Amino acid sequence: MVVSTSPSAPLIVVFGATGKQGGSVIDHLAASKREYRIKGVTRSASKLKETKLAEPKLQVIEADLMSKDGVTNAIEGANAVFCVTTWLEAGIEAERQQGVNIIEAIQATKPQPLLLFSGLPHITDISKGKYSKVEHFDSKAEIYEKAKSAGLKVVSVEPAFYMENFLKGPFLAKQEDGNFIISFPLEPTRRLAVVNARRDYGAFVVGALESNRTDGRVYAATDELTLAELAIIWGQETSTKCNYVHVPSAKFQSKVGEQLSQMIAYIGEFGYYGGAELKTSQELVSGTRAWKEFVSKSDWSGVIA
Repeated sequence: MVVSTSPSAPLIVVFGATGKQGGSVIDHLAASKREYRIKGVTRSASKLKETKLAEPKLQVIEADLMSKDGVTNAIEGANAVFCVTTWLEAGIEAERQQGVNIIEAIQATKPQPLLLFSGLPHITDISKGKYSKVEHFDSKAEIYEKAKSAGLKVVSVEPAFYMENFLKGPFLAKQEDGNFIISFPLEPTRRLAVVNARRDYGAFVVGALESNRTDGRVYAATDELTLAELAIIWGQETSTKCNYVHVPSAKFQSKVGEQLSQMIAYIGEFGYYGGAELKTSQELVSGTRAWKEFVSKSDWSGVIA
């Protein structure tokens, strides 16, 4: 990891520094041919021992997106800010407040830094209200729109379906006969956009930064395969037999709940990004990992055992 301390190098502030997305952003900033000063922001400094953030030239501070004052202090002097909000711990309204706090903090900062925001498609809007329960997608899309309406320079860098989601259930499972299945309530020909989030998401963020983007969306997907292809490749790379199985929607919802079930149903009807093309976004990056390489390089003992 190479991090600059030169005052002339742009300062990039990364929230969620110990998470998959933030950690990936830091890795790609540090690996860039360009020099950056990097400030990692985390809610818990105790997590640093588990990460690469002990690098002496990397500045790390504690701050919480629920505190507007803390956010404002954290981004002082920044040229760009990467922000990922979360609903998992405190709910959707807390996530929306996190978005308000980062927007207002940037508005109060002079000059205003670029916001590189971890967004997602607005499923309710794309589906014209058919799938209205996928709040963790809609909330991020709404934060992005609010940032635009506030006049911020903002790019929504939208992660595809995590390849890491297959490292444990419910999508990939071992059967009683020793074979494996990947299962969704979708047709086997449905294509799914995927990304190795911890390794490659940051490539799209840095790609947007270094291409001088100041608005629009970047679709962070490194591969797009049919569900049947995902299963075939997984079996080939693990030297096992793996098939794709189309399960009934009701059975799937009983396992994962309404929110995730609606998300998958939306993907089946509209595609992960609502039909958006991925080529322009993929041209921003190089050296990212396709599904085949992810499978061959990953530890599947939690599934195969």
